[in-house]
Amino acid sequence: MLRFVILFFFAGLYLIGSACYDLYVQAGTSRQPTTVSMAELRTSVPGNRHLIVTGGRADTANAVAFYKTKWGTKVSGSEILFIPITDASTTASRGSIPSVLLRITGDQTAEAKAGNKVSFEAIEGVRTTSLDLEDKARRRLVETYGQAAVDRMMILNYHGGVGIGAALGKLIGGIALTGAVVGGFIFLRKSKQPIRATVGSIPPRLPTGPA
Repeated sequence: MLRFVILFFFAGLYLIGSACYDLYVQAGTSRQPTTVSMAELRTSVPGNRHLIVTGGRADTANAVAFYKTKWGTKVSGSEILFIPITDASTTASRGSIPSVLLRITGDQTAEAKAGNKVSFEAIEGVRTTSLDLEDKARRRLVETYGQAAVDRMMILNYHGGVGIGAALGKLIGGIALTGAVVGGFIFLRKSKQPIRATVGSIPPRLPTGPA
């Protein structure tokens, strides 16, 4: 029973942390995207995280696929593909350094293979942070481009969600879960406390009647 309580508690903390991160990203995200070229990104990054990046070319040869495993088995639906995007106006070469890293989920990759192709000339997505770049994928990219280049890459979550509804839902769920665990723990502690009776001295009986 205690294991489940601890599991629920940490699950609630995870939901709260994940919701706070999503709210941080969505705080600078507008429903109307800002169009910016690859050349412009080298000098300044728009405050709006919802972007349409134009003039890009996919470096598919150095794309990195990532997926989670459980007990040595691939977790279905956990596939993520990181595609480096270089400036299409520059000459393609082995030494060209991408300034954008496109993050595509497994479902989106399957849709692209089925016919819904990704247009790298105008990529719409939500700019996230380095926390969305898994360590294994980061190491592979560092081997190709170097640590400094990877640190400068802007991570674009392809067609990322816009709106705080999902984040608020996770936040409320996490607070409710952790609150229930903490409240139950406090209730059990109070119910187990022994009842202590205080016995006082009985005052002497005063005489009545005439002195």
